[in-house]
Amino acid sequence: MYSASQASVVTGLPVKTIQKAIDTRALPVHISVESGSRRRYLSVADLICLELESRGLDRLPLAFRRSVFNEVLQQPRAKSIQRGESVVINVEIARKSVGAGLFRLRRAQQMVISNPEILGGTPVFRGTRVPVHLIASMVEAGVPVPEILESYPTITKEQVELSTVYAKAYPKLGRPPVQPWGEKDVVKRTRRRVTPSAKAYAAAD
Repeated sequence: MYSASQASVVTGLPVKTIQKAIDTRALPVHISVESGSRRRYLSVADLICLELESRGLDRLPLAFRRSVFNEVLQQPRAKSIQRGESVVINVEIARKSVGAGLFRLRRAQQMVISNPEILGGTPVFRGTRVPVHLIASMVEAGVPVPEILESYPTITKEQVELSTVYAKAYPKLGRPPVQPWGEKDVVKRTRRRVTPSAKAYAAAD
């Protein structure tokens, strides 16, 4: 089962679009109660439906989409769905795309560990003390990969590239801290020679 943020990473759809699909009941949702709070999760078949949404199905009426999604959920391995004589929906392409997205997500998950004894449980790359969200924020800020690897030699290029996948699938809670590489206002400094006044000399005497 996958959360909306994980589904967003796999399908490329914004989280708000996925939440809307759930709220309009275009997709069935699975409810899980964790620590007293209700969380909504999606199945792999739901991800295939969302992938179809991203490929243009979202432009069709909701009733039509629901009927297509219901058929996908009933026959998740069907290669295509036909509506009438002229409308054929290629489900196989969507399934392969979801499979590739899930592979990247699982690969990112395997590279990360969260241990209370390491930085208080902050997610870090396995075998290091390098926080994943820190590297992801550097990538998002446009810091070149070679520069990141030079600063953090214990991680690999693949880990840098997958850091954003993990960070989007498991976003940090709360307001993000200001990073040293973030945009800053340029401060202009000028030097000016100050000539002591006669009164200053008199006071010194």
